[in-house]
Amino acid sequence: MSSLPEVYKWMADHLEDKRDLTPLPPTHPRPGYVYDADERERKAWLSYVQVIDEELDEHGSRNPDYVRLREAKEIWQKAADAQTAARIKWEKVRYL
Repeated sequence: MSSLPEVYKWMADHLEDKRDLTPLPPTHPRPGYVYDADERERKAWLSYVQVIDEELDEHGSRNPDYVRLREAKEIWQKAADAQTAARIKWEKVRYL
């Protein structure tokens, strides 16, 4: 080995990466009630966005159905509050 490029080539050929890059499972998997709350919040959010899109498509910026928009927002807010409560409960249980 007389030159630097030869040294680098030898190192590349003989020193392989020995790290195990297998992903590890989470140390604290989400419990069912947190998973369910996340799913309900996600579905409520998508429903809320769909209501907004429908109102914009149907009425544009003129005379949207504010009652329908408010009800969809309240449903999403309840789901988001339930999701937050589930995550807080999980944090308390997880770090006892």
